[in-house]
Amino acid sequence: MTDDRSRRNAVLARLRETDWSALECVDGPADGVPGLLLGLASGDPEERAAALDGLRRAVRHQGDVHDSTIACVPFLFELVADPAVGDRGELVGLLVDIGDEDPYDEDDAAEDWDDEGTRAWRAMLREAATAVRAGADVLLSLVDDPDPGVRREAPFALALFHGDGARVLSVLGERLALERDARARLALVDAVEAVVRRHPGSAGDALMLLDGLFRRGTDPVERLAALSRLLSHAPERLPAGVVPTVAGLLDRVREQPPAGDASAGPAKEREAVEHAELVATETVFLLRVLHDLLGDRVAERTELVLHQLRGRDRSERVNALWAASRLVREWRGAHEEVVESVGRELADPELRGAAASVLRQFCERAAPAADHLAAAVAAEPGGGVVVRPSGTASVGDALTALARLGDPRAVPHLAAVLERPRLPDGLGGAMGSLGDRAAPLVPLLRRRLAETPPGEAAYAPALTSLLAWSAALGSADVLPEVLRVLRGSRGMPGERGAGIRRAALRAVEALGPAAQGAAPDLRALLSEPGTAVDAAAALWAAEGDAEAVLPALRAALGGEDDRARRSAASVLGRIGPAAAEAGPRLRELALCGGEPRARAGAAIALWRTAGDGEAVLPVLCREWERDLGTRGPIAGCLAEMGAAAGAAVPLLRAELAEARRLDHRRDADGGRGAHGVDGDEALLRACRRALGAISPAKERS
Repeated sequence: MTDDRSRRNAVLARLRETDWSALECVDGPADGVPGLLLGLASGDPEERAAALDGLRRAVRHQGDVHDSTIACVPFLFELVADPAVGDRGELVGLLVDIGDEDPYDEDDAAEDWDDEGTRAWRAMLREAATAVRAGADVLLSLVDDPDPGVRREAPFALALFHGDGARVLSVLGERLALERDARARLALVDAVEAVVRRHPGSAGDALMLLDGLFRRGTDPVERLAALSRLLSHAPERLPAGVVPTVAGLLDRVREQPPAGDASAGPAKEREAVEHAELVATETVFLLRVLHDLLGDRVAERTELVLHQLRGRDRSERVNALWAASRLVREWRGAHEEVVESVGRELADPELRGAAASVLRQFCERAAPAADHLAAAVAAEPGGGVVVRPSGTASVGDALTALARLGDPRAVPHLAAVLERPRLPDGLGGAMGSLGDRAAPLVPLLRRRLAETPPGEAAYAPALTSLLAWSAALGSADVLPEVLRVLRGSRGMPGERGAGIRRAALRAVEALGPAAQGAAPDLRALLSEPGTAVDAAAALWAAEGDAEAVLPALRAALGGEDDRARRSAASVLGRIGPAAAEAGPRLRELALCGGEPRARAGAAIALWRTAGDGEAVLPVLCREWERDLGTRGPIAGCLAEMGAAAGAAVPLLRAELAEARRLDHRRDADGGRGAHGVDGDEALLRACRRALGAISPAKERS
């Protein structure tokens, strides 16, 4: 007690030398800061904790520092250097928070943040960093402090603030040869990486030290941590056979006893839990770095994902699920084993939501998990419908994924969805390619369409989804209800009404000749802005009368609306030679029709209406290279062109040789596609069809 009082008196004497009332903290004048600094010197743990919390809020709150922050730095170093003070590791952590300047990238912020207030804030951050760096010699002696809490914080701070990188690295290397505390050793590894970032002149030696820790270390977690940091800065050092090595280290980590043994006492239990969390963080970080570096080495990435999915605890398997998601969504390959392994995670109620979300993204590639999806939907009380705490509901990912596979086991659950008093959200996404297997849904669909008022905004999303189901089912029985909605939507203003009309027209178009009874309604819409092209498409599908729809399509081609021009070109292509009169305008658009998709669409329509391969093929090849979004439709057209598309063979072969999916590449204009796994798989099929349609002589060339 006497030592505690003496220490506090000594600190108090020096605190009085500063006029704290003239300084600022988060709440204004910093009069209360001296009391908080005194509290840090207390022998009472609760008082110290309260003082530290108060000081953080007062002088380093939400990214701000103040002149009182800078005034605190010498006192914090004094307390840190005193072995009799408790919780010194926490104080080192506070010094790191104060001195680690500028959380924003200078280049990104140069213009957006260049105002007087921001410049003053940055200047204060730099001044605080300078103050901490000025006391950094104190940290040299803390790396081997008797208190493990200090040794866990001091190495990183030393690497961050001391100006002599070679000396810092030497101290860290010496301590690594002696340190036995597992968390302190991980802190040393972290500090070695900080040397790479903060001391370029010592970066090479620091990387060599990390490489040695990975190759010759004994602790699996430490080796994983060293490898992740090594590869973050030197990806070219990716070791050969890295996946089996990492898998072996992960197995050794899994063999370690679970954290949180209550028999060891609260402090030890807390320590074990914190260490387990640190291990999990290190593992996740490494695996993310490793997956990125493996890139198109799909077989190795697959091996790594499968090993992750065999993890012992749920947190490890959750991370494995997202790794599996990235693998299948970003890279082409034989993913059946990974998909089936993800499906097995549906059996765990705590992982079911995450696994179902991942499988939904896989679309048709989720087929190996179909049995697991069906079992998961059957196991859920809501039969595939998720009810939120607010009472609202949505169609769950597992049911959506199952329906998208066209699996008949989804039908009873979809029927139950349509029977619900209030239709859940996400209804449209749950309609898959069920075909005739969805026949039991038709009466329910008709009833819901009949009782859903088209003119009320609250019902618009559900109505649009029901119309999408009508289009997917293609049953002529729904025509009366679809027409009721179409007629009721004509008085609805704005985009909401237009959206419902377009959805209804697509449903009519899907019925083909069975929708001839809708012809009067469709003709009435041919002159209506916003839906004329959709009405023309539906009328052509119902009656096959080119003369009736060509005026509306020609008008759309001559307009300025890119969407309408693309849609009109698509319909003209479906009409074929009977629309040959549109050839000159299509040729004009193909050569200089604005954005690439409009040009590609016009060229495809020109081929289908006029068979002009000589004019079309150069346009298709050029737009293929410029815009990834054109490749699916172009590949379909090339398949129709057959021998006339011989010059496109290199493009088709190059696409089939690509390992990365379409959505995860950039085209010549820097854009990405928006095709998903299904769209990418459809592109691959179209490319194969096109190559198969080209003459053998061309294919061998």
